[in-house]
Amino acid sequence: MAKKANLAIIGLIIILLASFAITAVMSVTLKSLKEKLSKLNNQNSSFQQKISVLSAEKRDLETKLVDLKAKIEVLNKDKEDLQHKNQEFSFEIESLKDKSLKLNDELKSKEESSQSQIKELQEKKTLVENSLLEIERKNKILEDRIDNAEKILKDKEKELLALKNRAAIISDTANEDESVELSPILVRAGMFDKPGASTAPAFVGRVLSVNKEKQFVVINLGSEAGVKIGAKYAVYKKDRIIAELKVIQVRENISACDISKEVEEIALNDIVK
Repeated sequence: MAKKANLAIIGLIIILLASFAITAVMSVTLKSLKEKLSKLNNQNSSFQQKISVLSAEKRDLETKLVDLKAKIEVLNKDKEDLQHKNQEFSFEIESLKDKSLKLNDELKSKEESSQSQIKELQEKKTLVENSLLEIERKNKILEDRIDNAEKILKDKEKELLALKNRAAIISDTANEDESVELSPILVRAGMFDKPGASTAPAFVGRVLSVNKEKQFVVINLGSEAGVKIGAKYAVYKKDRIIAELKVIQVRENISACDISKEVEEIALNDIVK
């Protein structure tokens, strides 16, 4: 009997030791699981912050993309106008050259005429040659402006391409990050709307671009808002009129305007009405 009792006690001790061992293992396992859960929570928070930053950067790039498209459209129109004027001047130069040649021939044919006639022809020739020089000078200026517009257009196209590539990379990165199981990201209604697209009063716009060298600006009002070539607008900073504009080109949603008068420097997003 004593032997059986001893065996029972030993068995009980073994069971108790096994229970202690299992409890210790479960405690270590639980601690490890808690640490992993904490790390996952930290990673989740980091991913949420990263996606928020990337989303903001993507919105900024999209806004710049719209502005660049508007600027490129205006530059393309300016380039076409300059090329048209250059063609007209070229035709006029050829016409003046023909007139000059005819006058030279006429002068030679009338060498035996009176001095008064010769003098008159010489004066005409001088006037034609001066006109020719003036036209050639204007033509050179136009050619320089076309070259300048070409360079600006190429730069803007490169900048537009870079922005498109950057936006695509950001979009791909955001999609990869969103593959991690995270809390839903709430997007506020109207976040991507253009400024003043729904709340601005009719016929009130803003300055999109300022070209100080050529003395013109681009505004976000076009034919849809009733803008016409020759229309006059005022630029406001707070409640003060700081400049006067005259429309020279009109598109559907934007217009180019000459700066007629400027008492204070025009800046981006100044109000136009």
